[in-house]
Amino acid sequence: MRIIGICFLAVLLAGCTTSDQNVSSSPQSVAMSPVTVQMSPTYKVPAKAQSLGRFTGLSCQKTALDSQPTEQDALQSLGLLAGQQGANIVANVSVDHAATIANCRTSITATGTAYRVP
Repeated sequence: MRIIGICFLAVLLAGCTTSDQNVSSSPQSVAMSPVTVQMSPTYKVPAKAQSLGRFTGLSCQKTALDSQPTEQDALQSLGLLAGQQGANIVANVSVDHAATIANCRTSITATGTAYRVP
């Protein structure tokens, strides 16, 4: 009887867990983002552009069951974060495939400067 109670409790708790999804991995969120991430090192930021600062997007594998982090997810996360602050362009982007982030087994970051261009 005790084993049945423990099994019931385990099933109940397993049903209450949630997946910790990163907003950046949602294709709908990224598709709605009006931000262009410029990867070209020769890109010239327009003279009238207002700098909004540096932002970092993250792609993180938290558990062995999660999918591997990707550069594309990190870039999408960067664009989404910058867009939430009013940016429409991100330039001077660098990608780190060896980033060490707390609570991530493996991760990739993309960092760039966000600009609002009128």
